[in-house]
Amino acid sequence: MIVLRELGIATAQLDATHWNPDQKEVTQSRDSRAQSMRQAHEAAAYNQWLASEIQAAIDDPRPNFSHNEVMAEMDADIAALLAKRLV
Repeated sequence: MIVLRELGIATAQLDATHWNPDQKEVTQSRDSRAQSMRQAHEAAAYNQWLASEIQAAIDDPRPNFSHNEVMAEMDADIAALLAKRLV
């Protein structure tokens, strides 16, 4: 109640019907919450990084190549390497 009052919550309606303070350790709850927050921050940072990578690819002025063009070039490179290896 002290914490609620310090947060500016003077009036509250609580249902403690299923609450059992012995059921869960506070430290585990805090550790679990801290881990969840770390994971959320990591996910947000990854999403931001991925969005910037995608935008950079969209903004790239270089010409685009189709999948088939890239695969044909890769096949030619592989064939050239294999031919070089056999010589």
